[in-house]
Amino acid sequence: MAKEPIRSALCPTDYEHSDVPGKLAGWAGFALAAGVLCVPLLLRMIYPGAYHGDVVSEFHPRGLGPHLQLDEPADLSQLRRAETVRLDSYEWINRNDMRVRIPIARALQLTAGRGLPGWTKP
Repeated sequence: MAKEPIRSALCPTDYEHSDVPGKLAGWAGFALAAGVLCVPLLLRMIYPGAYHGDVVSEFHPRGLGPHLQLDEPADLSQLRRAETVRLDSYEWINRNDMRVRIPIARALQLTAGRGLPGWTKP
């Protein structure tokens, strides 16, 4: 004798006998599409000063990709040479204010001879 499955009142096994009418689904789709198209235009009319053009291109110019290091040791030695030249040479920072960059060795000599303001000399 075949046993019948036990049907629980807590877990009904039924399905929905009706569906959304086609006209309602069509109108809902139309309203959604109209909203997607009209909201940006409406916002631009309400806030005309908010549009600033192509903001992305200001931060990321087109055509400039990442600089790839093809020879890392050569790039590092070139960087160190440029740093050494800059740290060991004199250069004007601002001619109007009479400010210059001096080599590190000379700066150490001047600091050792003059001392620092507020520090006692050893």
